[in-house]
Amino acid sequence: MSSVDYALCWQIAERLHRSGVFSKFKSPEAAFAAIGFGVELGLTPIAAASSVHVVEGTPALSARALQALILSRGYGLAWIERSDVAAELEVSHPARGAHRVRYTLDDARRAGLASRKMWQAMPRAMMTARCLSEAVSSWCADVLGGAVLYTEEEARDIAADRATPRALPEPSPVPAEARPALPPPPAVEPPTLDERRHKAIAYLERRGMMEAAVDLWGYPDRWMGTDLDEVATWIRQGGTPAATGETSDEVTP
Repeated sequence: MSSVDYALCWQIAERLHRSGVFSKFKSPEAAFAAIGFGVELGLTPIAAASSVHVVEGTPALSARALQALILSRGYGLAWIERSDVAAELEVSHPARGAHRVRYTLDDARRAGLASRKMWQAMPRAMMTARCLSEAVSSWCADVLGGAVLYTEEEARDIAADRATPRALPEPSPVPAEARPALPPPPAVEPPTLDERRHKAIAYLERRGMMEAAVDLWGYPDRWMGTDLDEVATWIRQGGTPAATGETSDEVTP
């Protein structure tokens, strides 16, 4: 189709969905998306329905269809190697020369792919798909008109990566000598005589000893150095503490 007839694509999508032939499409809309995508790349509607897959929301093209598109654009393909350990492809063009792409099982191991079921079961097919995709993205992007497109095999690997939670790396411990030194605690100034007196007065007032509080207000030195709990006991017993004349910090509120 030289120009995309989306109305025709929709009609075909509806009929294909009703037929049940392509059970991978869960709705006419899904079939239409695949058909429209493939037709824009130059596939026929039925070929597009067969070759375009949607994997976890990502459109993907089968490796066989991608190879056919490369050849249809005037490129030549020659497989240098296709084995269970490596795949190497040479892509050539009359005006551009040749370009080689290689993908090995070691590449798959470094990418964390080699242990997956599909890679264990079909390593040659998986490396073939990787070579074709790499060739298109790195050397002949005009085959897809510049569109970003994965092979079906790549799309399934991407979906598996998304479904596998990745552990965050543990933070590196900071050496003790590299840690910033904590500032020294602020110096605590000793309470002044007036501050000690006000605390002691408040202490006596809370216990209802107003006369003692008044006495302390007028004669602060008389009470300095005396434990106020003892003062309270003496006053209840009718006594009065002896004047010490001291100005130490032993008085506590």
